[in-house]
Amino acid sequence: MIARQTDMYIKACMQAWLFCESCIHNEVSTQQPRTELIRKCHECAQSCFAVVSRLISDHPEVSELAFNCIIHCRLCQQECEKFTEAEDILQCAEMCRNCAEKMKDIAGNFCLN
Repeated sequence: MIARQTDMYIKACMQAWLFCESCIHNEVSTQQPRTELIRKCHECAQSCFAVVSRLISDHPEVSELAFNCIIHCRLCQQECEKFTEAEDILQCAEMCRNCAEKMKDIAGNFCLN
């Protein structure tokens, strides 16, 4: 994968990871944390970070992790979109949607094998 294209995937994953971690931090600081939101954001953040780690190490097998990232990003996006009153959570949903879209390029190889 060429470096410029890899950078685009890393950026998308890191943005989703950052927003998910921010949502987690904000939620655990509240009186009544939304546990499902925390769980979905945590799973998404982990899957995004796994992809980034694999891409940075230039490991050839990244498509399965990208596929898992799509799943977790979409689930996180759906959970975040429930909270229309919270702009920061909706921004997290948007970053997760963007990451999932970018990961389709990489995951396509896994789905075809």
